[in-house]
Amino acid sequence: MGRRQGNLYLLDSSVFRSISSVFVVDNNTSAHVNKLWHFRLGHPSNVKLSVLKPHLQLQSNGNTNLSCSICPLAKQKRLSFDCHNNLSLSLFDLIHCDIWGPFHIPTHDGFRYFLTIVDDCTRNTWVHLLRAKSDVNTIFPQFFSMVKTQFGLTIKAVSSDNAPELNLSNLFTQLGVLHFFSCVETPQQNSVVERKHQHILNVARALYFQSNIPIGYWGDCVLTSVYLINRIPSPLLNNKTPFELLHHRSPSYSHLKSFGCLCYSSTLPSTRHKFSPRALPCVFLGYPFGYKGYKILDLETNRIFVFRNVIFQESVFPFKLSQNNNSVASDFFSEKVLPVVPVSTPSPSFDNSTSHPNSSDSSSNDTSPHTTSHTTTGSSRVSQPPKYLSDYHCYLASSTPRFDISNSTPYPLSDVISYNKLSPFFRAFSISISTITKPTTYAKTVVVPEWQHAM
Repeated sequence: MGRRQGNLYLLDSSVFRSISSVFVVDNNTSAHVNKLWHFRLGHPSNVKLSVLKPHLQLQSNGNTNLSCSICPLAKQKRLSFDCHNNLSLSLFDLIHCDIWGPFHIPTHDGFRYFLTIVDDCTRNTWVHLLRAKSDVNTIFPQFFSMVKTQFGLTIKAVSSDNAPELNLSNLFTQLGVLHFFSCVETPQQNSVVERKHQHILNVARALYFQSNIPIGYWGDCVLTSVYLINRIPSPLLNNKTPFELLHHRSPSYSHLKSFGCLCYSSTLPSTRHKFSPRALPCVFLGYPFGYKGYKILDLETNRIFVFRNVIFQESVFPFKLSQNNNSVASDFFSEKVLPVVPVSTPSPSFDNSTSHPNSSDSSSNDTSPHTTSHTTTGSSRVSQPPKYLSDYHCYLASSTPRFDISNSTPYPLSDVISYNKLSPFFRAFSISISTITKPTTYAKTVVVPEWQHAM
């Protein structure tokens, strides 16, 4: 390395040059420099770092993959799912099921959920509205029995997520059905029914916006959308419909009507006379299962029924007109977003007690007192009661308040006590037993303990 001369050490320059060259090469290798710039630039990918090589004067050593322990912690993503859209070979070899909900607004008959069942072979869809998730325990055995009776087949496997209400282990073990689960928080593994939910809701929203029907009828939108989806060709099925693959015949389209349109239902001969209307205005709500008729809503009585003799006006949507006009159609909605009776006189063939849900309220409002104005010929000064009377509820026997004490009293008692909503007879009775009258004779005074104490 060198020699000592006095108190100094002289290094051999040739040896020092070789050592320094080794040191420099060791600290400037391409892998070390690439990793250094990887840290400086905030851990970019190898592809982006290779683009910057001409600007950073990096050397390529053939292996551009950097082993960085920070990148997986900061940037690792979930593995992608391959969607092959495979179909089962036979009917009901595999069915997919899932529960949607709860929706914060229940239907008019109390449903908040719906169960979706999809056959993997035909992609035919069945939907059942649910009031609670526990209703699956009843619907699933019925569905298995329906498949066995109608198609002569047995369901071999069921695919679902990890919802506890779908884990019907006792039923599946008894029937010999295999149950496949998706991993936790991995709905992609149950993609068939998840995508079917998206398709159902897309069509249901379109029907809802088209008809502008009250949100309480969203269940009818869902049921109608599934009815239509099963009759629409799919590229996955070689442009055939799920209905055709399941029933081996083409569906009929001649009976289809625009959802939510105006229709007129013929009245029954047994409920009308010679001068009764021969038809009633209704709204079309869908195609009920098991009937050769239409599900319609009577706009006068709010009743839903199934009828065959219906004439449609598919270009008119009553609930859509109700928001554009301020006429009779605007009365189709009540405070509960349900249609109510129009202003026109109801038909005598129906019971009037069920024609208007708010009939009792309207009758009580007609009997409520109204403030009347009195013409004065003398002074225009407004008479006000004494301030000490503001703590008492005065003038109960009169249906019309005589004074306005709202200006003189910050919180008058009359703001929280009111007899206006009582019927006239009950109001008179309550006033008669609660009003203290001043006696006019001595005989009436001596029998009252309070007046005896005062005297």
